[in-house]
Amino acid sequence: MNFNKMDLSLLKKSLGESDVSSLYQSRELDKVLVKLVDYMNPLRQNMDRKPGSGTGYQNYRRAAGITANSFSDNIDVIETDSAEEKAGTYSELYLPYKTLLSKGRVYRRVQKTGASIADLMREEIEGKAIELRDAEERRVFWGNSPTANTKQWPGINSYMVANSGQVVALTNTGTGVTLTLESLDRAIDLNLGNPGLILTSRTGRRKLNALLQAQQRFVDKIEIRGGFKVMSYNDIPVVACTNIPDTLNITSGGTVSSLTGGSSTAFFIVDLQEVFMSVLTEVTMMPIARATSQYEEFEMFMDETLVVRDYRKVSMITGIKSLG
Repeated sequence: MNFNKMDLSLLKKSLGESDVSSLYQSRELDKVLVKLVDYMNPLRQNMDRKPGSGTGYQNYRRAAGITANSFSDNIDVIETDSAEEKAGTYSELYLPYKTLLSKGRVYRRVQKTGASIADLMREEIEGKAIELRDAEERRVFWGNSPTANTKQWPGINSYMVANSGQVVALTNTGTGVTLTLESLDRAIDLNLGNPGLILTSRTGRRKLNALLQAQQRFVDKIEIRGGFKVMSYNDIPVVACTNIPDTLNITSGGTVSSLTGGSSTAFFIVDLQEVFMSVLTEVTMMPIARATSQYEEFEMFMDETLVVRDYRKVSMITGIKSLG
């Protein structure tokens, strides 16, 4: 997401103390960091962040004991019949918490250039918080897929690769084809939940906007959590994310094989009741004991995992032409 300057008076006040080492300990500072990473970030503000515990998020998915489209489950009875056991079955979903960790530093010689140490630290802390927020958002979509990395939680794309029936593929190549409203409607219909967001790139949003105008349809606006006013489609908010590239490559099955090398983009449709972040440790800054005269250092980290409780409540459309 784009970041614009905000009034960080509380942060500046915390960083304005004469003793720089003591300002690191301010509990208020971590609260401000949370506000900073939320600022101008509609995805983070609209996706629930639920406190977690233990080593990971644990959930049990239930499979129905009877099927609605079957007439052979023996649930139709007369008054003298006995009930047959048709218990549901359960599978465990366990998602261990993963850590996002980065280090910041301000060198001694830079501190002598005229700016105060507090100003330099403020700028470095702001910059590091934005970097960490951007990395978090990227992993929401692409964690551990298409590039395998077990240090990352599974992103939404990894669930689509494992369940390609939730994907509408416009093409099986990286070049992409023209988006149609019919194909977007099919992708929305694949989501068996209550879609709360349509997530795409800025190009994808522009393509949808142009398509609606070409068909002389109104481009509606809707207000979402955080006070953001965004366009909507079929009453579903459409949010542009800079971490959905316009250079996606598509596999033969229609899922994303690479984030570079192609010229297509994608739409994700998510049910926000089933997709959320389970957070063990919210964004936190911790000073590092000074081991050299050359710089001051700190670390910033989060412990969390993305939870997709039911993959059927997420769907995707790929192969949307991003050029031209």
